[in-house]
Amino acid sequence: MMKIKLLVIVFLMVSTGLCAQTPFNFAGISISVPENYQTVSEFEAKSPEFSVQWVAVPKILYENNVHKQMVKQIETDLHARFISGVNFKTQGVDFVGKLYQLKSKEGIRYRIISSGEINGQGLILNLGFAKLPRQNKDLDAFMLHFITFEK
Repeated sequence: MMKIKLLVIVFLMVSTGLCAQTPFNFAGISISVPENYQTVSEFEAKSPEFSVQWVAVPKILYENNVHKQMVKQIETDLHARFISGVNFKTQGVDFVGKLYQLKSKEGIRYRIISSGEINGQGLILNLGFAKLPRQNKDLDAFMLHFITFEK
C-alpha cells in the first residue's frame, strides 16, 4: 500500500511539472508564459495567434556579425514573401527586422525575423502572427514582452 501511495505522489509531481508553464529566461529577464500559450521549449512558446522563438548568440559571434548570416539563413529557409522592414522595441531595446507573409491561409500567416542585443546578450528573434500586427493595441500582454511599436 505504501508503494502505491508513493507511486501516486511521484506521478502527480511529475505530471504537474509537465503541465506547469515555466517562465522564460529571456536574456536575463523572467517572462511568465500565460495558460493560453503552449511552452515548446525554454526558447519557444506558441498559441494559435502568436509564436515566439529566440536564439541567443554568443557575444563574440554577435560582435563579428555572425547573427546577420544566421538571420539570412533563416530568411532563405522561410520561403515567404517579403513585405517590409520593421523596427520595434523588445524590452525597451531597438530591434531591426523584416516582415514576411507566409503562404499559409490559416494559423500563423506573418513572420518577423529580427535581431538585437538585450543585457549584453545578442538575440535572433522569430515572431509569428495570425494577424498582421500594426500597432500595440493589436498585441496581447505576452506579445508586448517581445514587440512594441513606437507611438
